[in-house]
Amino acid sequence: MKNTKKGFTLVELLVVIAIVAILATVAIIGYTSFTKKAEESNDRTLVAQLNTAITKVDGKYETFHEVVEALAAQGFDVSKIKATSETYEILWDMDAQAFFYTADEEKSGANIWIIANEVHAANSTYYTGSAASVEAKLGFDAGNSNVDVVYTGTGAATIRTNGGNLTVNSGSVTHYGNGRFLTVAAGATYTEKGVMVADLANVDTLTQEEITNPEDPWTVVTTADELTAALVNGGKIVLGANIAVETDIETKANSFEVTMDTEINLNGFNIIGVHKNNNDTLNKNNVLINVKNATLTLSGYGLVSLKYEGTNMSWNALSSTLRLSSSTGIINVNDSVVVEHLGGTPMSYAIDVYATGNSNTVNLNGGALYSSYIAIRSFYPNTTNALVNINAGIIEGQRTDVWVQGASATVDVNAIVNVADTYKVTVDESLFDID
Repeated sequence: MKNTKKGFTLVELLVVIAIVAILATVAIIGYTSFTKKAEESNDRTLVAQLNTAITKVDGKYETFHEVVEALAAQGFDVSKIKATSETYEILWDMDAQAFFYTADEEKSGANIWIIANEVHAANSTYYTGSAASVEAKLGFDAGNSNVDVVYTGTGAATIRTNGGNLTVNSGSVTHYGNGRFLTVAAGATYTEKGVMVADLANVDTLTQEEITNPEDPWTVVTTADELTAALVNGGKIVLGANIAVETDIETKANSFEVTMDTEINLNGFNIIGVHKNNNDTLNKNNVLINVKNATLTLSGYGLVSLKYEGTNMSWNALSSTLRLSSSTGIINVNDSVVVEHLGGTPMSYAIDVYATGNSNTVNLNGGALYSSYIAIRSFYPNTTNALVNINAGIIEGQRTDVWVQGASATVDVNAIVNVADTYKVTVDESLFDID
C-alpha cells in the first residue's frame, strides 16, 4: 500500500522557524521596553518620595550625611537608594537641595553627590565602602566608615570624616564631622566646620634638649620590651618609635602594667596592640595597658590602639585599651592623644573604669576616645567614686559614648560624669544606661 502522507519540506520548516524567531524578537523587545519603563517609573517614584522625606524648613543640609540621617528618620536605608535602571543614577544636588534622576554622566561635579562603595570620578562621593584610606579629587563624605582621606583635587570641596585622618595636598577644603589628625600642604586652604583632634602644623614634638634635660630627663623607649621595663619604675617615658605588641590572651591577660605614676609622651608615635584568641570558650578579660593604684598620663600626639583577632569571646569577658582595675587610679588623656578600640570582640572599650567599691578617675583634657562598642564604661559606681571628667576632646562609641553600668537608681549620673560647657561633642544623659 502506498504511503500518501506528506511531510514538511525544508523550505517550509525554515519559514516557520524564521516566523517564530521574528515573533520572539518582537516579544523580547516589547518585554524589555516594558521592563525598562517600569524600572524608570519605580525610580522616579522613589526620587519623589526621597525629596518629600528630606524637606527641611529652616536652613539647608551642609553635608550629605545630614541628608542620610534625615532619610533614616523616615525609614529609608541609604544602602537601598540606588537606581533600578542600569542607564540611570539617583543623585543629590547640594545646590538645589534635592535628589534627581538622570542618565549616566549627564550631570556631574563637586556639588553633585552619589552613593558608592568607591570614590567616584565625576561626582562627590558618599562612601559606603570599607577601605582603610581613599584619595578624593572631589567632595567626599565618609558616611559611617572610619577611613583616612587624602584630598588631591584642585578646586573647592566639602570633606566629612568619621574619625579618620585628613590630608589636604591641594585645593580648598571645608571639613565637617570629626577626624584625628589634619595635615595641610603649603598652598592648600582649609576651613574647619567640624572637630579635628589635632592640626599637626600646630602640634610640637619634644626636642632632644627637652628629652635629655639632666634635671628632668625622659626615658626613651622604642620597643615593647623597653616600654615594659620602663613602666616598672614609672616617671617620664617618651616614645622614640612606633611600638607594636601582639598578645596571646590565653596565656597573658594584659600587654602592659602601670603600677607607678607614669607619663607617656607619644611624641608623634603610636602604641599598637593586637590581642589574639583561638579558643571558643575562653572567658578572660584582656587589656592593652592596665593601671593599678597609679596615675597614667598620656600626652603629646599619636595613637594608643587595640584590636582583637580570632574567635569572639563570650559576653562575660571584655577587651579594653586602657583599664583602671584597682582601689585607686587615674587616667589622664591630654593634648592630641587618640585612644581607640577597633573591635573584633563583643565587649570592647577604649577605657574601662572597673570601680566596684573603689575610687578611680578618668580625665579627658583633649584628644579623642573611640570604640567599636563603648568609649568609656564606668562599672558599678556610686556618688563618691568612679568620676569621668570630660573637659575637651572627642568621645565616640558605636553603641554609646559613656556607659554607667550597674549603678543603683539613687545614683546621680551628673555626679559621675562631668561634662564641661566647652566640650565639642554633645553628650546627652540618654546615652547613659543605668541598670
